[in-house]
Amino acid sequence: MTMDKSGKPYIHSLRYSALTGLYDPVVALTTREKTFKRALLDAAGLESGQQVLDVGCGTGTLAIAAMRRVPGAVAQDARS
Repeated sequence: MTMDKSGKPYIHSLRYSALTGLYDPVVALTTREKTFKRALLDAAGLESGQQVLDVGCGTGTLAIAAMRRVPGAVAQDARS
């Protein structure tokens, strides 16, 4: 198990640190991730200045997409 900067334990994506860099590309290639996230963000109707809470965000790609789509949106994870 790996420790984060604050000393709390966490498990890497795909459970092994060597696979972490492959996680997002594998998900993108094997699912309709972009289509799903685009539809989700369309339904959310985000506006500038709103905050987004992405619970269980994994690698944070949905929160990043929200911030790219709506400048000024603020993403928060459980540790913030």
